[in-house]
Amino acid sequence: MGNQMTLYYAEVDESQRVSGAGGGLAEEGEFIEIFEWPVAKLDLLLQANPNRPPTSTTLLCALYWFKLNILPSLTI
Repeated sequence: MGNQMTLYYAEVDESQRVSGAGGGLAEEGEFIEIFEWPVAKLDLLLQANPNRPPTSTTLLCALYWFKLNILPSLTI
């Protein structure tokens, strides 16, 4: 049996930011990590290149979902 990973997408502004946010319930095996990446640099994560930060297949799928479903409606 493999690992399970759940990804969530949320839009927040600076007034909603909580310093050091993340967490989860350790007793339930949860580890929540906030991943922030500039939208303008999205393609750097999606392109295969040796300088790309380590990224899981799950994260890459989520980034493609974001690029296809959310990014076109954003005004940046």
